[in-house]
Amino acid sequence: VSFQNKIKDEIFTANVNVSITNLSEAISSKDLAISTLAKAKNSLLAYSEISREEVNLTLNEEVVLDTYIIEFEGKKTSIEEIIRFKQIYYSHNNIGVVATGAYLPSSEETIVNQVDEMLNSLALK
Repeated sequence: VSFQNKIKDEIFTANVNVSITNLSEAISSKDLAISTLAKAKNSLLAYSEISREEVNLTLNEEVVLDTYIIEFEGKKTSIEEIIRFKQIYYSHNNIGVVATGAYLPSSEETIVNQVDEMLNSLALK
């Protein structure tokens, strides 16, 4: 699942995507976060973690899952612009879900707020 900003930028268009992965073993949402972040750190140039916040997600209005929202930035190649990412992570019953918002650090505040709103409104059923 992916959503793109209606305002196109010649360098990068802000977006939010959700990826779902079958996990080989049951891990906590926090462990999924740490594993996913390690992959980003190894694949991005100029990687920098900006913030890490502990949050709770509710699944089916019953199970509360401790996880993180992590904000970081980096770039894929030396000639590309730095992109800022915000991710929230969820793991349950060997299914991993990572929701990622991406935008330029110089993006207007309204764009950043839209990304934040989408990530913070993630509902799991």
